Amino acid sequence: MKRKQVILMLLTVFLIAGCSGGLDAQAAPSLGAQRPPENLPPAEIPAYTPGDKFCLWVDGPHLRGANIWQAVVIPDLDGLEFKGPGPYGPPFTQQDFDDLAALGANYVVISGPGLFSEKPPYAVVPEAVENLDNLLAMIAEADMFATIAFRTGPGRSEFGICCEGEPGFEPYYNDTMWQDQAAQDAWVEMWRYAAERYKDNPIVVGYKLMVEPNDNGLLLDIYDPEEFYPRYAGTLYDWNQLYPRIVAGIREVDTQTPILVSGMGWSAVDWLPYLQVLDDPRIVYVVHQYEPQDAYTHQEKARNGYPGRYDLDDDGRKDDFNKVWLDRLLSPIDDFLAANNAPVAVDEFGVVRWVPGGAQFMDDQMDLFEARGLNYALWEWATSYAPFADEVHDFNFRLGSDPDNLAPVENDLQDVILRYWSKNTLRPSNWGSAADQPDPSSQPAQWWQPAVGTTWQWQLGGEAVDTSFDVGMYDLDLFETEASVVDALHAQGRAVICYISVGSWEDWRPDADQFPDAVIGKDYGGWPGEKWLDIRQIDALAPILRARLDMCAAKGFDGVEPDNIDGYTNETGFPLTYADQLAFNIWLAEEAHARGLSIGLKNDSEQVSDLLPYFDWALTEDCFDQGWCEEMLPFIAAGKAVFAAEYTDTGITLDDFCPQANEMGISAIFKNRDLDAWQEACAPSQP
Repeated sequence: MKRKQVILMLLTVFLIAGCSGGLDAQAAPSLGAQRPPENLPPAEIPAYTPGDKFCLWVDGPHLRGANIWQAVVIPDLDGLEFKGPGPYGPPFTQQDFDDLAALGANYVVISGPGLFSEKPPYAVVPEAVENLDNLLAMIAEADMFATIAFRTGPGRSEFGICCEGEPGFEPYYNDTMWQDQAAQDAWVEMWRYAAERYKDNPIVVGYKLMVEPNDNGLLLDIYDPEEFYPRYAGTLYDWNQLYPRIVAGIREVDTQTPILVSGMGWSAVDWLPYLQVLDDPRIVYVVHQYEPQDAYTHQEKARNGYPGRYDLDDDGRKDDFNKVWLDRLLSPIDDFLAANNAPVAVDEFGVVRWVPGGAQFMDDQMDLFEARGLNYALWEWATSYAPFADEVHDFNFRLGSDPDNLAPVENDLQDVILRYWSKNTLRPSNWGSAADQPDPSSQPAQWWQPAVGTTWQWQLGGEAVDTSFDVGMYDLDLFETEASVVDALHAQGRAVICYISVGSWEDWRPDADQFPDAVIGKDYGGWPGEKWLDIRQIDALAPILRARLDMCAAKGFDGVEPDNIDGYTNETGFPLTYADQLAFNIWLAEEAHARGLSIGLKNDSEQVSDLLPYFDWALTEDCFDQGWCEEMLPFIAAGKAVFAAEYTDTGITLDDFCPQANEMGISAIFKNRDLDAWQEACAPSQP
């Protein structure tokens, strides 16, 4: 690797690290990809700054959403109604985007026409610009991010992408760009124009240069990259010689906006290793994932299910079609990440809505995307424009598995998609404002922050607090503990934390009658008199919880242990989501800090990465017995204490968990389930 390539790879690493800690580099396999053109100088790319859109593409996923599709309306082909009056259709309304955002999506890929004409003279089409401006305005109003993705442009029409081999479209094919230098030059100019126009649009987080470069199959009938590149590398057929020139054109006017680039072969995963990596650290490399397309995802009639056994590689033998198969299919992404330390996203994937097992297929696939930290956008979000929506609805997940149903209906596939979309927390409205604020974790705290290894005692039961334990922190019940006890412990040099259940209603508490009936849900299993709360209704809960925090501060406590802040993982009687819980927990942390109270993250291990900046320490129950203590280690890495309680009723012993606790730096104690005064502690790593 030449010196400038090493420098640019390091710059990419620094940019990623500046966003959120970087991607793990692994041993780089040989990818056999083509080298970048030597005559292109590296772009002058500004260093990372807070609020940089590039940070939305690394250490994620941060963007989860859907594609929308539009094309030129051709009256002779489409009639006057099917795709709308034109010049582009089908039309979308503000309500379409509001509905998408309401379901949890925060990201839209505008998969549509380019801004230059398809035929010479290649020039700006004002109607195309107006159409894109209107779409971006509606997406912004719905508070979502957007990527601009051009399907068509000089020398390329829609029909080579959507309709290969279908009768009736022959007069409309146009793929001359792959043999026409002037058309390719015009693609460079089209993107330079687009970048100049949209570089300052706050919701535009990516330029996707071309949707599914596919001349290898469409024009040359070659579907294997090992066959294509030895014969056509460096020719006009080669996307690797065109897209770097488009990137250079964009960077002349816009050095900041991330650029999304996919490989040839309809952007399939197995073409990713052959996509050259440029000297530009703000490029995101994308794939589309519809495999196995013929055998499963695009079945016209429900035939094969998931999981199952089918011949998926045309070798005459049946293959196991399951999550392991999908994981193996995505392995080129892992190799690419390891070799290049550049972000990857999945910008199209999906199944027709009637395939058997479609919900499980999407669940497994999206879980694999999440595990790899990839942003993703499914195909597709359908328009509400009935003349089109009633005819083209294969991928409209809202309609359920009955091919004849054309009305939204509750269904398993939708449930899976919405569950993953519920993980979204960032939107344009809070991304910009959050970027303008200092990182909470970098500010000097004005409240107690326990060091890693701080010793502790936890007593919520028993008649009187036993103050004889020589520990750094006591955790005591807010209502049952008098201020005099707090004062006595302070006199001994100990910090004192108040215990409050903020996610459940307890009928024995003195303020129990203040909770509105509407916020009280299902019984909390195993604890008579306790029920879950609807933490989405912060306005209703706020007066009660603020009064409790005020009491905590008034009694002199140093911090608060908020219990039951993981209701979204339980059967509460309310449809709580990841995002609901995140919003509530952040609100709670800010309320505690506003009173000078330290606050700990109680269990809720799945949200550690999102909540670490807001919480000062963590407290777990049964994490060694259940095997999830490692999920709390980011607190230790940040210099924040993790307190762990293991219970005698599980059968675990001190010898079972203390060696591991001490090695991790976790402050672990052994307790009875009723949390009386008795405890045994692991040997502390520090006083």
